[in-house]
Amino acid sequence: MTFWQYLLVLKARYKLVLYTMLATVGLTMLVSLLMPKTYTSTAGVLIDVKGSDTLAGTALGASMPPQVLQGYMATQIEVITSEKATRKVIKALRLEEDEDLREKWLKGTKERVSFEDWLSEGLRKNLEVKPSRDSNVINIAYSGKDAKQVAAVANAFSHAYLETDLDLKVEPAKQSHAWFDERTKAIRQRLDQAQGRLSAYQKERGIIATDEKVDIETARLNELSTQLTMVQGLAAESQSKSSTGGVLPEVVQSPLIQTLKTDLARQSAKLNEMSGQLGPNHPQYQRMEAEVRSLRDRLNAEMGQIAGSVGTSNRVTQQREAQIRAALEAQKEKVLKLKQQREESSGMLRELETAKKEYEVVTQRLSQTRLESLLGQTNLTVLNPAVVPLLPSVPKLQLNLILSIFFGTVFGVAAAFLLEQSDRRIRDPDDMAEVIDLPVLAVVSSGSSGTPGLVTLPGSENNLPRLPGANASAAG
Repeated sequence: MTFWQYLLVLKARYKLVLYTMLATVGLTMLVSLLMPKTYTSTAGVLIDVKGSDTLAGTALGASMPPQVLQGYMATQIEVITSEKATRKVIKALRLEEDEDLREKWLKGTKERVSFEDWLSEGLRKNLEVKPSRDSNVINIAYSGKDAKQVAAVANAFSHAYLETDLDLKVEPAKQSHAWFDERTKAIRQRLDQAQGRLSAYQKERGIIATDEKVDIETARLNELSTQLTMVQGLAAESQSKSSTGGVLPEVVQSPLIQTLKTDLARQSAKLNEMSGQLGPNHPQYQRMEAEVRSLRDRLNAEMGQIAGSVGTSNRVTQQREAQIRAALEAQKEKVLKLKQQREESSGMLRELETAKKEYEVVTQRLSQTRLESLLGQTNLTVLNPAVVPLLPSVPKLQLNLILSIFFGTVFGVAAAFLLEQSDRRIRDPDDMAEVIDLPVLAVVSSGSSGTPGLVTLPGSENNLPRLPGANASAAG
């Protein structure tokens, strides 16, 4: 069939198309009006995905990567539809006190499931949560028969979402705070014990400043060691002097000894000179001899006195060396004892310092977790609170009307062509040529002069005679 033939068919059967379309529209509208009305209310929650450190007051960084953001948004949807959030909605709306709902629960479940689980399942069944396209807003839509109730439930879910998100952040902080609190008490007790042991040890040993005392006693030990070295040098020198007999440096260097030696030498020379001139019995010789003997005795006495003083000095030096050596050994023992005490007290002090550092760290974390447990802020904001809908979401009369007109027209056209295939009529000269497979030479129609012939009146197309064998196969 040509396009013109299709138009002729539609023109001939336009009533069928119109009636079919009207019937479809009427049936659709009737069903739409008889259907129970369902209202839908939507609340929008904005998520700040950049995040921030509330305690520090600084932003944590740029937005999340798309892959991470997609998983994060999916997690937030799971949080909204979680049992924890749903229980908060039930508590906020006081649904467990609704006797009508309790009767429905008894009739429907026979107490096979708990009332709270039944309410949660019913709420989630009518709940739809989905993120907005290309934004950080999550839309929480709830559907039901009561317009006010659906708005209340949607708002309750949005607020329950905020509370649940805050709980998920605060509850771990509370658990951490409790753990750090117990840990702080234990470390504080250990710190007090370490401080007590150190204080008792210092009091028992009489230690005031261990390091300073060790330094002082070490300096004394070094001083005694230096003195011992000097005394040992003096003792060695005295010993060497004693071993040389009368040839002592003190004797050689003594002015008196030198004077006496000079006088002795001079008087001895005079005595030798006089021995050649005078006899030994001469009084002058005897006097000179007595003077020489006196000078020699005095020289020997002086030399003996110097030698005795050197010996005495040697003995004193030896005694001094023994005393310094004994003091040095005692000082060594004292220094070693002080060092041992310092090591012991240093161990206690290190334990005390370790306990102090650990206590400071734990105390800092305790303060931080305490603040985190008291945190009342989250990165969620209710952007669009749910409002009471004015029109039902189901049925949508305008959409149903448009769809019914479209599909009714389609059904009417399809019915017209199906009817035409089963009952084919000649509506155009091309139809005659197609049926008889002969060219059409002329068309006889009623003219203005009333010439007799086959007359086709307006509106009488359906009364045309049927062609023999006209059917669907002939139409093809």
